[in-house]
Amino acid sequence: MQVKMSITMIFLKTITSLASTNLYMIKIEKEENLAGGILPVRRGAESHGKRILAVVTRNRIPLLSAVLLLVSIASCSRGEAYFKFQPIQKGKWHQDSVITFRMDSVSFIPGEKYDITIELTTNSMYPYHDLWLQVEENLGDTVFQIDTMHYTLADEHGRWLGSGIGVGYQFSFPYRGGVLLDSASLYELRLRQLMGTTSLTGVDRAGVKVMPSSIALR
Repeated sequence: MQVKMSITMIFLKTITSLASTNLYMIKIEKEENLAGGILPVRRGAESHGKRILAVVTRNRIPLLSAVLLLVSIASCSRGEAYFKFQPIQKGKWHQDSVITFRMDSVSFIPGEKYDITIELTTNSMYPYHDLWLQVEENLGDTVFQIDTMHYTLADEHGRWLGSGIGVGYQFSFPYRGGVLLDSASLYELRLRQLMGTTSLTGVDRAGVKVMPSSIALR
């Protein structure tokens, strides 16, 4: 534990140094729209509010990589039964593209309740303040069920709600809680974006985390 804490502190100092020595500027441009608001809201194929465009003057990829590595280190050994990300190919999440997660049920303890969250990593190119997702899964049952989930990524002032530094943000959205899983079933969860656009930009990775409810409540 002390070694992991030391590694985490080193990365925090490194990221702080990078942030202070590599200045960047984000230019916010707002398009007027009679519906009002700071960022557009997607409901199916409809868009409301204003669009936010971020123009970064310097390459922030090294800093973003360091942040994501720090997040990965910090998330290790917290008791997750399952935690996996999948990259969005070429930074474009196509409307017909389904991201599939197949879970190794050996890690699940029969009789234990688990909480499931949808994990997301975005960058400054994401153009909306919310996200609509279709979630299809067979967690806790042999029959697949389909849910439509709506998550908020930024407030009415355009401030991103996720954790992160620079142009990268990490989000953890609740999906289901207190789900009974066992070690003999084959579980699968599928994600599809429902933003009404053929190609959604600004999403780097999508993931799923399954954690025992007893640990998640701590």
